[in-house]
Amino acid sequence: MNLDKLVEMLDQALKDEKEAELFYTEVLKATNDYLVREAFVEARHDEREHIVKISDLYRDLTGKSPVITGVLPGKVTNIKEAVQKAIKGEEAAIRDYLEIINYSTLEKVDRVIYEIRNDEIVHLEKFQALYNTL
Repeated sequence: MNLDKLVEMLDQALKDEKEAELFYTEVLKATNDYLVREAFVEARHDEREHIVKISDLYRDLTGKSPVITGVLPGKVTNIKEAVQKAIKGEEAAIRDYLEIINYSTLEKVDRVIYEIRNDEIVHLEKFQALYNTL
């Protein structure tokens, strides 16, 4: 395992988590629907926790604090499309976290990333169920 590559993977995960958080915030601004809000509030909360956990791993591996950036999403105008975008994002996150787990040889990294991946699976299931109600 190459430590620089692992750090790069964690850095990308941080960017993706931040972008998910920003997108979920935009979805929440665009709706008052209870079911939509419930799913996105929970997912946004988890994404924020993921940023903290991955940042801790990053610091442990590098001795430095990560610089966390993310592209601001556009305004959400269609909730069904937003849920579909969230589904695709969660599917990508699940794949990316599995790639990190398969690459890493560090137990602590594997444990934390596995927990985060499980959260993403829950988000995916909730967003899929929500999509079917819209």
